[in-house]
Amino acid sequence: MRGRWRMGLLGTAIVAAGLAMAPVGPGSRAAADEPRIIGHLDEDAFGEAQARLADGRYALSPSAVTAGTQFAGFNPVSPDRILETRPGYPGFAGVTALGPDAAIDLQVSGRAGVPADAGSVVLNVTVTGPTAGGYLTVWPTGTARPGTSNLNMAPGQTVPNAVVVKLGTAGKVSIYNNAGQSDVLVDVVGWARTDGHFVGVNPSRVLDTRAGAPVGAGAAIDVTVTGVGGVPATGVATVVLNITATQPTSNSYLTVWPAGSGQPNASSLNMTEGQTVPNLVYATVGAAGKISIFNERGTTRLLADVVGYIPTGAAYVPLNPVRVMDTRSGLGNYGVGSSGPLQKPSGRLGAAQAWNVDVSAVLADRYIQLTPSTVQALVFNVTALDATATSFLTLYPAGEARPNASSVNMNPGQVVANAALVKAGFFNRVSVYNHQGATNVIIDIVGYVPRQNATDTPDAVAGSKYHVVYVQGSDSTADPNTVIPQIRTEVEALDGWFAQPTQAGRHLNIDRVGGQIEVSTIRYSRFTRDQLVNWDDDFTRSVFTQLIEDGYGSTFGRLWLVYFDGNRTDGVCGIASLQFTTVFMQNNCGTVTGSINEFAVGASANTAQVALHEMLHGLGAVATCAGRYDPAHNGHVSDPSDLMYWNTGGQPKQLDIGRNDYFDSFDDNPNCTDIARSPFLAAP
Repeated sequence: MRGRWRMGLLGTAIVAAGLAMAPVGPGSRAAADEPRIIGHLDEDAFGEAQARLADGRYALSPSAVTAGTQFAGFNPVSPDRILETRPGYPGFAGVTALGPDAAIDLQVSGRAGVPADAGSVVLNVTVTGPTAGGYLTVWPTGTARPGTSNLNMAPGQTVPNAVVVKLGTAGKVSIYNNAGQSDVLVDVVGWARTDGHFVGVNPSRVLDTRAGAPVGAGAAIDVTVTGVGGVPATGVATVVLNITATQPTSNSYLTVWPAGSGQPNASSLNMTEGQTVPNLVYATVGAAGKISIFNERGTTRLLADVVGYIPTGAAYVPLNPVRVMDTRSGLGNYGVGSSGPLQKPSGRLGAAQAWNVDVSAVLADRYIQLTPSTVQALVFNVTALDATATSFLTLYPAGEARPNASSVNMNPGQVVANAALVKAGFFNRVSVYNHQGATNVIIDIVGYVPRQNATDTPDAVAGSKYHVVYVQGSDSTADPNTVIPQIRTEVEALDGWFAQPTQAGRHLNIDRVGGQIEVSTIRYSRFTRDQLVNWDDDFTRSVFTQLIEDGYGSTFGRLWLVYFDGNRTDGVCGIASLQFTTVFMQNNCGTVTGSINEFAVGASANTAQVALHEMLHGLGAVATCAGRYDPAHNGHVSDPSDLMYWNTGGQPKQLDIGRNDYFDSFDDNPNCTDIARSPFLAAP
């Protein structure tokens, strides 16, 4: 079925979950002597794909993680239990409770999807049935035990807490129990390499108010978190802290946010009178390298231990905390269903129920609409309160089987909070399951992890960029050592043309390493050269599925310029789709040879011109409000000499003739999309 062609925010239809790549429809294929520059997505096929998604046949998941896979930043996994000291649990025979003043070493790397070369892990650690009040400390095996705590418990309590910890000797972590006997449960939820995107540090205490005045009711304190505890003084976007409230005189909560910004409507830790409560916090660094901590009521002593940090420009996007679910008031987009609108129930989350929480609206960016394929993981603070029974919550990716793991453990009358790193599921949704009884649930999002390129060198300079990829099929014979310099030359040419004073006068932000354009090379054994480029509307057989699964899928701060070693048979020279700009290297719009210079880019139809045309679609050109918008060819203008004309048309090509359509056109169209404001362009 073929219907209307449409252009969305990315210059083409944005397809939910990366689905339904459709061929050019009837009536839109160019004649042999008039090669088309762009292809589009079929709107009807888009709707059909959404419907097919509901039955689960089109679930996408990252490729299997193996040692040497260079994913950057956090890498979420479906929660998997690697330690259970309670008797009678299969797979943990012979493991016993942790005694007083005792420690165990726990093997983490090589298990539960954590590769052998992981540098740090994200764990959910739970203590249950302690016979005495005390604490647990988790730290890298082989290093001295620090004077910090990760969990604090009273006799008989069940207490969870998220833990971010560097891996020590042989990929192990050590767990110490200071008093009584305690059963300990450990679930792996994610991992990171030592690649500059996440840096674990040996736990270090950066705040302890017990020797001075407590934090009063309605009061906030600022805490310096850079230049201390192994955290650099500059270049840090987020610090990961274990914050503990102790000796509170009233039921209360803490809110942590970047110093110098407005206090959000969110909670980072909840406590009851007299309770000692820890929680892991991903804290965005604010003014002067500080964070602010607010206490709602009563007085309380505070401790903060830094366990890691995330550099500026790394593969984690911190957010000023935003509440996305509150069952007490019905706030948020949550309820029953896996695709389409969620059917919101009322009241508490009941026994053996799982509700889906949709955070897509929170993740909308002004220029780039985040599709479900672009978010790898979500970071939340989850609070359970008013529980009617002893129970636990499990957060997991929507659309996947519920794992044998817990995120929050609670007793009746308790208010319990815990940080959660959760792999994103269908449509940026996560499921939250309650084991028994009924409970109110509050969820605040504090950040997210974009999908990362499996082979991309970490960016030396932060900012939104195009990343260049060269893709070969199983029968490709071209030598990448020859082709990559040709691609670099042509990308430099299109950038030079764009930066000419007669055009934009500005450079495109393109990923470079050592001043040279970085080109990642992929060779797929499952695709021939013909299959790379001549896909059909069954997305399961499209190379785009594989690119997304392999981490080439983030649209927050990165778009992909993909050169395919192949020839599309329908005359299409390039396509803007999802987060990808694609160019076919052998076609009737020219062949990538490295022979095009910046002055020739606009002179005649060539691959550099195709790439530039498609890149501008990816930035939002051309909106329907443009003065010369061509309704017969969505996303294009009617002037044959304009770069954004729908086919090769007249030559030479110019950028936004008259400056009244899509570039620097704000004066003529103040409410129309103007890509001159895009973060993917160098500042004027």
